[in-house]
Amino acid sequence: MAVRLPLDAYLVICSDGLTDLVRKDELVALAAKVESPAALADEYIDAALDAGGRDNITVIVLKPILSAN
Repeated sequence: MAVRLPLDAYLVICSDGLTDLVRKDELVALAAKVESPAALADEYIDAALDAGGRDNITVIVLKPILSAN
């Protein structure tokens, strides 16, 4: 299955340990200010911990790249 993403987008896979504690608008704002997938994952984890971190927090961030294929 192919998915088309803008080159400036991030694909985030995360647990409810993030989404139950951090509002969507805050997630979007954090994504707008970072420069790498690793930095975004760190920001998301920090935001969830700052909000109480009651559950496990799992975050995977992928960034699309151009492929010659």
